[in-house]
Amino acid sequence: MRTPSTLAGGQSLLPLMKLRFAAPTVLIDLGRVTELSYVRDEGTYVAIGALTRHHDVATSELLLTDIPLLAHTAEAVGDPQIRHRGTIGGSVAHADAAADLPATLLALDATFVVRGESGTRLVPAAEFFKGIFENRHLSPASC
Repeated sequence: MRTPSTLAGGQSLLPLMKLRFAAPTVLIDLGRVTELSYVRDEGTYVAIGALTRHHDVATSELLLTDIPLLAHTAEAVGDPQIRHRGTIGGSVAHADAAADLPATLLALDATFVVRGESGTRLVPAAEFFKGIFENRHLSPASC
């Protein structure tokens, strides 16, 4: 069976591949799936697409006004190259305990929308993360 990995910004996967900690046999590039890159006011909540780049989170007028902690956190992620390529969804899925955005989303009591073959589920951030570099909800079997 092939071990697939997905790539959008690649800010987490590429270093793991360089260190030989990850060796996917299939690489799926999500970079051009523009439907998953957005920041929207949905009335009672703000929705952010998984492929929204850190730079777009940091510069969003909506986030600067309604959730400034998230915008300011995204502004401090990495360097300009990382902010222009890395995505909020990638940061969350990577589940790095030292990463700023997952910790901020936990503090903000965010809810993640997880979609898969079995449908869509809403998962509170507090229930999403399993451990360092692990989450409970993104394996193919759980979707």
